[in-house]
Amino acid sequence: MVILNIANATSTSNNVKADIFLCKILLLYILFILFIIFLILETLEWNKHEPNSPIPAQRYGHTGVLYNKKFYVFGGRSKQQNYSYLSDLEIYNLEDKTWTTPLIVSKNMLQLRRNHIAKVIGHQMFIHGGINENGEY
Repeated sequence: MVILNIANATSTSNNVKADIFLCKILLLYILFILFIIFLILETLEWNKHEPNSPIPAQRYGHTGVLYNKKFYVFGGRSKQQNYSYLSDLEIYNLEDKTWTTPLIVSKNMLQLRRNHIAKVIGHQMFIHGGINENGEY
C-alpha cells in the first residue's frame, strides 16, 4: 500500500456552498476522450468539464479521488505511450479547469501500477493493490 500526503493541495476558496456542492457530485473521469464527465447527484444531470490546459497522457486502469476541489489521478496504463505503465500523479483543479503534474520527491517512489484502488482518508491518498508491469500484484 502506498500513501500520498495531499494536504498541501488546499483550495484558496472559502465558499462553503461550493464545498458542499463538490461533495455531492460523482466524478466519472474519461481521460481518453479529452474531457471529464461528472454527474450531479441531486439533479442526476451530466456535465462536461473541458480543461483550460493540456491534458495528461490518456490512460486506463487508473484511479481518481476528489479532495479539496481537486481531482487526483494516479497510475494506469497508456495506449498513447506504447501501452506503458504509469506511476504519475495528475491533478485537475475543478475551479480553474487546469491539469498540473506535481514533482513528487520521495525515497519511497511509487511503482508503475494499474487496476489498483485509491481512497482519501484525512489528508492522505491510500493506493492499494493492482498489477505492476511484470504482472505482479
